[in-house]
Amino acid sequence: MSTRAPLEAAILISGRGSNMMAIARECLAGHIAARVAVVISDRADAPGLAGARELGLETAVLAPAESAGGAALEVSLAAVLEARGCDVIALAGFMRILS
Repeated sequence: MSTRAPLEAAILISGRGSNMMAIARECLAGHIAARVAVVISDRADAPGLAGARELGLETAVLAPAESAGGAALEVSLAAVLEARGCDVIALAGFMRILS
């Protein structure tokens, strides 16, 4: 058994969050050596956010101007990730192109 601390993970979604839920459940069960630090969406109405909250996970939504894409989105996203000390990012149905 590893004594290394689990990775801090962010999961990015845009919709239902079915992939996010599968990843989060595996993390919570200890099958993936990561802790989900935050679930981030570019859509406030993404159904996956409710699922994340039901699992007790922190959520964040990028503001509409930021979720339009481009540099504003990436600056905002970087701030959320840095504030939570994320080591790894899972793009689980996130429907934006990142540079």
